[in-house]
Amino acid sequence: MEASYDRYSVVAIQTAFGSAQDRATLDANLARSAELIDGAVTGYSDWGFPVKLVAMCEFCLQGIPYYTRAELEEADVLIRTDGPELERLAGVAAKHDVYVHTGTFLEDAPDYPGLVFNTACLIGPDGLALRYRKVNNWIPIETFASPHLIEGYAEPMFPVADTPLGKLGCLTCYDALFPESYRELAMQGAEVIVLANAYPSPWQTESPTNWLTIVPQVRSLENCVYTINVNQGGDLVPFQFNGGSAVFDWEGRILAQTLHRGEQYVLAHVDLAGLRAWRRSTYQHLGPAHLRAGAFDYLSREAFPDAGVTPEATVTQGMLRALIDRGRERWLGPPTGGGEAVGGD
Repeated sequence: MEASYDRYSVVAIQTAFGSAQDRATLDANLARSAELIDGAVTGYSDWGFPVKLVAMCEFCLQGIPYYTRAELEEADVLIRTDGPELERLAGVAAKHDVYVHTGTFLEDAPDYPGLVFNTACLIGPDGLALRYRKVNNWIPIETFASPHLIEGYAEPMFPVADTPLGKLGCLTCYDALFPESYRELAMQGAEVIVLANAYPSPWQTESPTNWLTIVPQVRSLENCVYTINVNQGGDLVPFQFNGGSAVFDWEGRILAQTLHRGEQYVLAHVDLAGLRAWRRSTYQHLGPAHLRAGAFDYLSREAFPDAGVTPEATVTQGMLRALIDRGRERWLGPPTGGGEAVGGD
């Protein structure tokens, strides 16, 4: 993909796979993912602009029945960035001359032998363009390692890839509830953000807490970016997912959305030239340019403590609950009366 594209189509691919309890199921989920990407590109590239970006959801290959690395190893479903699963998706990207957002997968990283990351990759026709490891994991359910907690972690926590499709960034699910995550990508120039989700009921398409629409709408407006917001659409015990995947433009307008669960394609068009012209001309709704950093001091008073996790360590629910309790106390002060938080092991 040598040419730059001022306008192109994106497809959010909402999946509904079951959780992979073994290697055979993982391979079947991977094969279906490749089939869905093939269908998105061939089926929709004649609807206006060519499809150049496809995006999958959180936990689309392995599901979420796992809490420990040992369970993942026993089932033989850990995925490496240089492994056969991403090689298969890279082949699809090269075949169609598109960028593929892999959805998130539970990553086995050789440099961190005790840990598991919830990772998303952006793969272009020429190979890996970006790897994002979820920073704000959904504590305490996700016992995956946040790069923020790892002692000596040297890679960018919020990388942005400069591509022929613009400057692309990735976030995952709970990340979006922290406005700082979006703002960090926007301040690095990100124009299109892929937000992979596994938001279950009742937190998304069911009233009255329609988070899956409201949050990325606001974040897109706040940061003058496109968001490709792709959610799980199936059952991953103990959770059920109602879909609701959507694409939002830089003013928070819904360009396309499905209100259904199950496997769904959501097609929308990215007007990169329009976004860039807007950013250069508007005097309103331009949060990154209006940021008054000197007016706020809360980021210098970090609540969530630095855990100093080593590459060989194990992340547990008890550890994460203890960190939350310490962050809560930094924010609210010491507990009084019967209001103490309950931790766990």
